[in-house]
Amino acid sequence: MTVLRCRSLRSVILMWFEVYPDDFFEPPDFGILYQLQSFAQQYFSNGDLARRCAERIATFTARHEQTADVHG
Repeated sequence: MTVLRCRSLRSVILMWFEVYPDDFFEPPDFGILYQLQSFAQQYFSNGDLARRCAERIATFTARHEQTADVHG
């Protein structure tokens, strides 16, 4: 991928990631987030998107566990 394409793709993914976070909420395994994290680590050198994925996984896991406890 060219540098410009990488930057453009990264920008689009980050915007989607921030504006529509529930699109990535897939309990219990959060497969899409793990796939996105792996993709980000492979193609985006600065690590920002991969870090955000890790943070979102932690947040969503806690949210899912709280919901499961309430409905348990």
